[in-house]
Amino acid sequence: MAYTQENNPFKKKKETEESLTYDEQMRRAGTDPYPEATGSFGFTGFDDRSIVNPRTYDAVKKLYDNVPSTYASVIRGELMGSEFASDDEKYRKKYTPDVETELTDFDRAKRAIIDKTNKMDEDQFNSIVNELSDFGSKFKGKNNIQKLTTLLNADLSGMKRVAGKLGIGKDQIMDLIKAPKNASMGDKLKVKAIRAFLNTQL
Repeated sequence: MAYTQENNPFKKKKETEESLTYDEQMRRAGTDPYPEATGSFGFTGFDDRSIVNPRTYDAVKKLYDNVPSTYASVIRGELMGSEFASDDEKYRKKYTPDVETELTDFDRAKRAIIDKTNKMDEDQFNSIVNELSDFGSKFKGKNNIQKLTTLLNADLSGMKRVAGKLGIGKDQIMDLIKAPKNASMGDKLKVKAIRAFLNTQL
C-alpha cells in the first residue's frame, strides 16, 4: 500500500467558489476613482472607470458659490445618478444579461449630454460653466416668488446657447417642466406660467 502524506503543503487545495454581494463585487472590480463625488452614497465606477469627467464635479463645486445650492445639488445629483445607472447596467450585462435593462430614455439623454461635455475642450467646457453660473447667480438669495419673477424677466439667450451646445432641444426642455401630481394649485399655476414663457423664448 502506497504511503500518502497527510496535510501535504505542496498539494493544491480545492478552491471554493465565493458568493459575493453586489457591493463586494464592485469593490473587488476596482475602487471608486472619485470618492469625493459620491460621499456616503457608496461606490460608482463598477469597472474602475467613471463616465463623468472629474472636471465636471469640480465645476459643480464652484457653482455652489454662485448659484442657489438647491440648483447645484440637482446637477450633482443627476451626475451621480447617471454614474450609478451606468454601473447598474454594466453589472446587469456581466452578471444578469437575461434581465431587462432599467435604463430609461431620460437616463440615455443624460448620458448623451455627459458624453458631449466630456469631449469638449477646456474653452468650450468653461464657457458653458460660466453661462450657467452667471444665469444661476440671478436667483441666489431670493424667495420662490422673487425667483419666478426673475425668470419671467430673464434674458435666455445664454441658456439657448448652452442648450444648443449640449444638444438639448426645446421639446426636451418643455417635457421636463411639469408640476408634480400632488402639487398645489398655486404651484401648478407657476409651472403653467413658466411653460408659457419658455415656449415663447426658446
